[in-house]
Amino acid sequence: MRDRLPVPRDDDALAPLRAVWRAALGEPDLEALDDLYARLVWIPDGELDRLDDAAREYRRIVGEPDPPPSAGWACNPGGSGEGGGDDDSGEGDRPDSGDEVKAGSLADALEQAIATARAGQLKQLDEDVDLGQVLANAAASGERSSELGRGRGTGLPTGRLPDRGVDRPPYPDEVQHARRYATRLRQAITRGTRQIDKRTPGGRFDGRAYARGCAEQAAGRPVTTHPWRVTRQVAAPIQEPHVGLIIDTSGSMAGYEYALGPIAWILSDGLRQIGGRCATALFGNSAALLADGTRPLALVPGIRTGGGTAFAGDAIELVSDQLEMTNPRRPRFVYVLSDGGWSDTRAGVERIRHLAELEVPTIHISIGIAPLSVECDRITVITDPAQALDQIAADTVAALTARQRRPRGA
Repeated sequence: MRDRLPVPRDDDALAPLRAVWRAALGEPDLEALDDLYARLVWIPDGELDRLDDAAREYRRIVGEPDPPPSAGWACNPGGSGEGGGDDDSGEGDRPDSGDEVKAGSLADALEQAIATARAGQLKQLDEDVDLGQVLANAAASGERSSELGRGRGTGLPTGRLPDRGVDRPPYPDEVQHARRYATRLRQAITRGTRQIDKRTPGGRFDGRAYARGCAEQAAGRPVTTHPWRVTRQVAAPIQEPHVGLIIDTSGSMAGYEYALGPIAWILSDGLRQIGGRCATALFGNSAALLADGTRPLALVPGIRTGGGTAFAGDAIELVSDQLEMTNPRRPRFVYVLSDGGWSDTRAGVERIRHLAELEVPTIHISIGIAPLSVECDRITVITDPAQALDQIAADTVAALTARQRRPRGA
């Protein structure tokens, strides 16, 4: 059914404008302009010399700008005798909607089209603004934005594409990343396998063991083998990890906005598959809790960027309050993902030092360059936001493996 719907063609939609362009520029200049635009879209951002050359070529094609119009408008259908009134009262100076106006240049045609559209869209607003209702709507919007599981950053968004900032289902590669992360954690937390022999059915039947047992029983010797066998995995005496993820949503993180939501979803889903938890908080012009880790993220959060970095300490407090940070049998980490230094508030520094006393490291993952000064246990510099997943996975797997190898008396 979808294939049968008529799809508008670009040529049909631009046919009226092409007639105006052809009348104002001419066929050779119009073809040169199309060729210029075809090359312009492939010029990368930052190539200022090539963009300047394209601008000069555009000016050469369309010519110098027209002089400012005089007081009387040249496009006067009443004065040309076409569509003018029968009287000379001056009403013919205003073109009707059905009149055809001949444009002298492309600028005149665009100005006429804008004036016509503006005249048709302007409406007189005669409704009084209710200030109380406006404040109530703003308060309701603020309450909705504070709900957990919604991808909403803090501060004014800057530099975003129109389709960002919206929660969406995970892509197949993101689902695979989460499964691979969970598989690595299971392998690290599993010590090995144990074979259990059974006389009663249940498990896997071993024909050789059954024949050997029958022979031993016929010879009057004790039976040493049983026909049924069960394989069980032996896990290390360690609990699942708890990870706190704190994401910088300041304006300088706009270039990495596309990767922030997938990182939060992959870590949360991967840890959830083995019984762990990942709590996520955002900080910018304020601090907000994105997910507390008690329930899965159904959608990949669309995290917006914009603002400053004055509330990193509050975000650390929000995350650490949602996780079990006092259990020494559980691997615990707090990660701050940012592209530089963040402000160390007094409450944040106290919480970082308190976590250090509990053997919970606060790790700052910096994108690009190392920050000048932050209060944390370790600083890791990465060049791509996706490397944050590898760093967190390596730390959690190493912690599980180290707990396995620790002697019993330690």
